[in-house]
Amino acid sequence: MFFEIGIGDVVDVFFMSILIYFLITWFKRTRAASVLTGIIITGFVYLLATLFGLRLTASVLQGFFAVILLALVIIFHEEIRRFFEQIAEWGILRQKPGEKSIRNTGDDVEVIVRTAMDFAREKIGALIVIQGKNMLGGSVNGGIFLDGRISEEILKSIFDVNSVGHDGAVILEGNKIVQFGAHLPLSKNFRALGHTGTRHAAALGITESTDALCIVVSEERGTVSVARHGQQKELKDGTALNAAIVRFHDEINPKKEQTSLFGLLKKNAREKIIAVCLSMLLWFVQVYGSGVTYKTVDVPVRHAELPAGISITEMDPKTISVTFSGSRRKLYFMGRDQVKLTLNTLNLTGSSKSIRIKASDLVFPENLKIENIDPHKVDIKIKTPESFESPQP
Repeated sequence: MFFEIGIGDVVDVFFMSILIYFLITWFKRTRAASVLTGIIITGFVYLLATLFGLRLTASVLQGFFAVILLALVIIFHEEIRRFFEQIAEWGILRQKPGEKSIRNTGDDVEVIVRTAMDFAREKIGALIVIQGKNMLGGSVNGGIFLDGRISEEILKSIFDVNSVGHDGAVILEGNKIVQFGAHLPLSKNFRALGHTGTRHAAALGITESTDALCIVVSEERGTVSVARHGQQKELKDGTALNAAIVRFHDEINPKKEQTSLFGLLKKNAREKIIAVCLSMLLWFVQVYGSGVTYKTVDVPVRHAELPAGISITEMDPKTISVTFSGSRRKLYFMGRDQVKLTLNTLNLTGSSKSIRIKASDLVFPENLKIENIDPHKVDIKIKTPESFESPQP
């Protein structure tokens, strides 16, 4: 098998592994993560059923996949749309050589922290989204574009209870306020939300579909929380909030350090191993298994029910060789017990006969083609009632 693997097959497996890896990591970041294990196990069983020729199991699972895929599209249509948006954005958002990373300066972080803590003390609700590498356009609705420098005065005027945008979210990109009064998608992860309100649901919602950091101030409790990757955490003070923002920027704009190959492979190693194994299994079943090959099977010669009073005394040969062509996955597990030859002996006459073997005399798995039958005929000797009668005088 290994001698038949070409460069194109290696590249094929490589790109499929990358796609599966991104799918796995995407599932882990969204509320769809709970169904990932079930899909992988069901898919693995389906591949094994296809490989071993378990037609009933494969057909049932195939119908199951048709229904479950439709259900997934309906239930997770927002996540799926965002996934394809991120694929489109991936190349656009890559930093060009020599381009400086856009991030909040120390002064900007100080303004954000001080303003958020003031909101908490005064119990003023606020929702501040700091954009990461992902664009937010597809996840944010409404709002008013501002494109102004971050300042404490502007933030406090936006979240003033008399302001038209105080119930929405402020979107920060680098050192600018690009939008305010924006509406964010609401999370349906009720376990993570607990007894929190709509602002916390919006904070979780935007971080489930993007890599943004969201700061949410509760007007009921006067607390400050941060949300990231669909998880939220309540912070004790401004120092903790400052550290959370700095960690966020260090993650989305890491320092340019020489990363070893081992370090690159070690990151998310489990997901990468699963992706490679699934890709190789898919290649083996769908690509290598679908290739045409040949297999020769020795088949015992049997005959149909004989007319009354007739018996076969000799049959030569008692076994024939049949060569089939078909897909590897069909032929790999095919044994001689799956191929049967039954000669048509209903109209036998005389004492000896040569019966030519036809394809219709053979029973074999579907989607296979007979290439050769060796030998093409079977010689038999027959004993009839006349053989025992004495000659007339």
